[in-house]
Formats: sequence, C-alpha cells, structure tokens
Amino acid sequence: MTLAKNLLVENGAIVEFVATGTTPTFENAIKSKEITVSRPGNYVFFDAIQVALGAAEEKDCALTVLATVVSHPSEDLFILDCGSKCLGLDQGAHGNSLTKGFGIVKNHPELTVIGLSEEVAKVKKEGPTTLKIGDKIEIIPNHSCSAANMTNYLIGHRAGTIEKIIEVDIRGNSRKISLN
Repeated sequence: MTLAKNLLVENGAIVEFVATGTTPTFENAIKSKEITVSRPGNYVFFDAIQVALGAAEEKDCALTVLATVVSHPSEDLFILDCGSKCLGLDQGAHGNSLTKGFGIVKNHPELTVIGLSEEVAKVKKEGPTTLKIGDKIEIIPNHSCSAANMTNYLIGHRAGTIEKIIEVDIRGNSRKISLN
C-alpha cells in the first residue's frame, strides 16, 4: 500500500486515504503509519480461509453453520441440510488453494464438505466416524462474510445454550436508484 500511495503521489494524485482489507494482516496493518483506514472484514468471526493462512486457529472461529445429517446414501457419503445459501461457494482467497472443500467440519477431521447445492451439502467420510442420520454438526465456512450475509439473523450460543438472537441489520439496506 505504501508503494501504491507513493506511485500515485509521484504521478500527481492527491491521496487522502490509504485503505486496505486486513483480516489476515490486521495486527501489522494497524501499526503502519501509511494505512489510514483498515477494513478487517471477517476479523470478528475468522473462518476456514484464515485458519488455512495461519491467521487464526479453529478455536478462534466464532461463526459456524449448524447442520443436520439428513441422509447416508453410501458408506463414505453423508448429506446435510445446509448448502451454498449457508456456507457460500468460496474455496479460497484470491486463488489460494490451502482450503479443502467448503468448510471445516468441527471435531470431525475425517469429514470433508465436497459439494454444495443451494440447500444441501455432500460430505465425504475419509476415515472412521460415529456420525449418523439426525446428528448435528458445526461447519466453519471457508468465508464467514458470505455465510453471515446470507441470513437475516445469527444465533449466539455458548456450549449449546442459546444466549442471543443477533439481527443482521445491514440486510435489505440496498437503495433503489432513480432512473430520472
């Protein structure tokens, strides 16, 4: 960002703000004298991409999608009642191929979310599991921004006890533009 600012100034531009998205680099970005606006994106939640980048650990991820196993059509395949509308289709930031599948299935390293339709997830079993139809599992989305943006509310819970319903208050805030 310093290089970009310097090149702009050298070419006659007036640079009022130097802004950057900073979730994986937030700690360094806030120390920069050049960056005047920080947009840390999903820093409040973290996600599977941040885990893959080493910016967070699974235990740091505050947003998960709760899904139910609704089918077990073959020995190595489970079907969940969540899909792209919950998890999003993001598989990595800017070409990053460190993530595997469409999220991290918490407490189940033997499971990988391998496919999504709008409302259904396909999960491949890659080792022994006790999972069965009716079980509920949590998935850390690859990109928590997408997951949070696709719902009108979030459910705040601690150790399985619901503490708060959190309205996503930015939903529906698009404004219709006038063509006149």
